[in-house]
This record gives sequence, structure tokens and C-alpha cells, in this order.
Amino acid sequence: MQEPTIAGYEILAKIAEGGMASVWKARQASLDRIVALKVLNKGLIKSEADVERFRREARSAAHLRHPGLCQIYDAGEADGTVYYVMEYVAGFSVGELLTRKGDLAEKQALMIAYGVATVLGAIWEKNKVIHCDIKPDNILIDQDGSIRITDLGVARIIGSMAQNLDSEYIVGTPNYASPEQARGLDDLDCRTDMYGLGATLYHMLTGLMPFADSEGEKAMDRQVSDYVADPQKINPSLSIGAAWLVEKLMIKDRNARHDDWQQVIRDIEEVRAGRVPRGELPPSGQSTVSRSEEREAETVRVVQGMKPKTLAKAAGSASSTAPRLKIKKKGSDTAAAKLRLKKPALAAYTARRPAGKSEWVETAQKTFYLVLLVGVAYGVTFFLMGRDTPRPEVRSPAVAEVREPAPAPAPSPVRPATPRPAETVPAPTPAPAPRAPAPRPRVEEPAEPAASGEEEAWDHPEYVQAMRLLRRADAAFQEFLETRDQSLLAPIEPDCRRAIELFESVRGEAPSRARIGERIRQSYQLIHNSRQSRVIGS
Repeated sequence: MQEPTIAGYEILAKIAEGGMASVWKARQASLDRIVALKVLNKGLIKSEADVERFRREARSAAHLRHPGLCQIYDAGEADGTVYYVMEYVAGFSVGELLTRKGDLAEKQALMIAYGVATVLGAIWEKNKVIHCDIKPDNILIDQDGSIRITDLGVARIIGSMAQNLDSEYIVGTPNYASPEQARGLDDLDCRTDMYGLGATLYHMLTGLMPFADSEGEKAMDRQVSDYVADPQKINPSLSIGAAWLVEKLMIKDRNARHDDWQQVIRDIEEVRAGRVPRGELPPSGQSTVSRSEEREAETVRVVQGMKPKTLAKAAGSASSTAPRLKIKKKGSDTAAAKLRLKKPALAAYTARRPAGKSEWVETAQKTFYLVLLVGVAYGVTFFLMGRDTPRPEVRSPAVAEVREPAPAPAPSPVRPATPRPAETVPAPTPAPAPRAPAPRPRVEEPAEPAASGEEEAWDHPEYVQAMRLLRRADAAFQEFLETRDQSLLAPIEPDCRRAIELFESVRGEAPSRARIGERIRQSYQLIHNSRQSRVIGS
């Protein structure tokens, strides 16, 4: 799309472009602040109704207040360009993160999903607003690590506003859209966003967008009638709970999904704690997410401690003494049958024992208790034998090591300060040697000295290298500010991105004084500053 011209706003760069609108980074002259401009594509303005729809969406979003939402500042029309002005978030989107990393660690993906569910739950409970376009590109991670949701331009207000919407207009991105969106239904509610969150979570955990080989109407059709692979097949490191969570969120029939966002948040917390989602789990074929036979069998083993040939057999087995899987049917609708897990079974989730029958379990338990009893007997025997055994041979060396130095005043670190003839001091004096500070060759190694001594906070080689790169990038930017030499900006982003990789690689083991999070934010800020300077300079 051609760069828009809007009075009062200086366009700096294009942020993103979609089917309905494009988003631009701009400077608002009146308040001298950086904002994001969302501009409706002119090719879509076919009537005044389209313009009115856009204005209505802007007004609806402007009334929302939540720290997890990007605030709407203004909306207007200039020379046929319809736009609204949003808060600019100086971070990066989950879509950019996936482009860079491919997929995310389960812990990180669940943290993002939890943040999104919390925000969407709040605006649904308070304002009855749905987003309708939840996807990685619309989820931002701010510089402080907080989750922000943007692009409420396709949100719908439930109630009186809903009846004014065009039911033939399908909103949302096809690869993350719910089946009810694909069918063009107009009575959408919060369960639509749950499906979008499930599709986004699937992408984060596997690195694959749902139905990535299809787009537009084809992707919409597949949301209604087709299936994606089991996420555990694509990423075997995923937990059973994470795979079940995605499957529950992406159930095709919205009436079988979670009833409200509190249930979604509760299930995310369960999975983050290493358990499976609570309540009823969907039968195979009810969700867009396929379920592999391996996951189904592992679920039975983990939760039940047994391995029936089929779930139906497991549910109907009267001989098993372990907690059983129950198939719940509503009337004659067998498609609505759901897999119910009893609470005692959930407690056994982390016990990944081999499959077997109840008799085998009983035998294993008896063997365990027998071994435990024998172990206790041996322990008591050795304890009693140890009491009758003469102990000086064993303990005297240790006692000698503790007690001998006590009467000797010479090694005391305080006494050497007292003036004393040389001949009265013992010849070897080992005390000063341990007091000498340990050398830190890794910190003093760099050719360029530390400007502020910050790298001495931690002598880990990756941390030291990252600090060198960050300081070099900062020095280059400071020199650019003085000389305005554009060539100085070129190495800043590569240096900062390498520094971020190094900081991230040691984040888990770094001490608090290393301030890893602050260093990463400084790196991203330098990248942002150098990009902005190149745009302004060009």
C-alpha cells in the first residue's frame, strides 16, 4: 500500500499490512509522540457502510480500558483515507518471535496464552467485547515483558451493536478463524476468541500455522471440515496436558468448548503445573486438532495406570480397580460423548509407569512394600551395629582437624597487626595467601576497557561477550548522534541481536546483579533507535 498522507502525522515506517488495513509507525506532531496509524485499504471502501463500520470499530475500541490492550487515541478521515490512531508498543509481536525462533518453549507459550486469556476474559466480562482476530501478529510483547493485545479493528460489540453488522462479512484471519466465523455466523461470542487462542497456541508450540498450505476461503473451509496433526507428533517434547489444552480450545462445535474465560485460565494453570486440563476431555474427532493413538494410549497409562485396547473398553471394564475413564453421552448424540477423568486419576498424572493390568499393579505395590520393609530392617541393623563399634578410630581425625588450630594464635588474621620481633613469628605464614583476591582474567581480557565496570558484575564468558557487543553498539550510536554518519548504524542491529542471543542463553543461570532483562531491553531499544534513525535519515 502507498504511504498515506495525513495532516498532523509524520509517517516513519510501515509496521504491518493485512487484508483490511495497514499499520504505520508515525509521529503525532501536536503531542510529539510516537503512535501507530491504522489505515483502511482504499480498495475495500466500496460504500459509506464500510466507512461507517470502520468508524464504529474505532469508537468501540476507544472506550475500552485495560493495561493489556493497546489504547485507541483518535479516528478520522482525510482526503479519502480512513484511519485511526493507536498506542505504539515499542516491543515485538509473537509473530516476529516465531519468525525468528520457529517455535517457542512450552513454558513461554503457556505464559503468553495465559496473558492473552486474562485480557480477553476481562474485556468480555466487563464490556462483552470480542476480538475476532486473535493471532500471533496481534499479540505484542512490550519491552518490560508484558503481554499486549492490539488490532481491535475487527472486534464486535455484543448486543444492540451486533444487529447492525453485516452477517455476510467474515472477519478474522482464515488460518486462525473459528468454524463459526468461517460459516459467516453473526451471533459470535467469547468462544470464538478461545478457538483463535487455541490456533495461536498450536502455532507457538509446533512452529506451524494451522492449515499453512491453504489460504483464504480454502483455509476457512478446512476449519469447518478438516483437521491438523497432533501437536505431540510435530513436537514430541510437549506434555500431554499441553496437547489436550490445544485440542479443547479448538473444538469445532463452540457449544462443546469452555463456557467462559475463567475455565480457560484454570486449564492453562493446570497445564503449567504439569497436569492435564480439568473436567471433560473431548472424544476423538470433535476438535480440529487430531489425536494420535500414541497420545491416547499414553493418556490412559498416565491417568489410569492401565492400557486397554480402546477407550470404550477402558470405560466399560468392570474388573479394573484403578480409576476408570467414563464415556458420557447426552441423549442419542454419540458425537457429543466426552471423556471424563476423575480427580483421583489426575493426581497420578506425573506417575509415568509402564502399562499393565490391575493385578500387575497390585503385585508391584506388594513388591515395593516388601523391599521397603527389608530396607528398614537393614537400616536398623546397621544403626545398632554402629553403636557397638569402637569409634575413636573413625572420629579422631575429624576431631583433631577441628580442635588443633584453636590454641595456636599465630594464624589469626588479626594478630599479625601487633608489632612483634621477627624471631617470634613462625617461619611459614599461610594466612596472607588465602586473603589475596582471586584473579579475574576473563573480565580483564577485552582489548577495550569497560566504560563503567558493568561487565565485572559476572565473569561468565557469554555474558562478557554480550556486554562487549552491547557497549560497542551503544558507542556506535552515540558517535552517530554526534556525526550523523549513517554508515555507523549498519553494525548496530547485528551486534545487538547477537548480544540478545548470548544474554538469553545465560538467563537461567545469571545472578540478579547481571541484570539480564535490562540488558536485553537496552539491546532492543538500540535496534529500535538505529532503525528509526535510518528511516529519518533516508
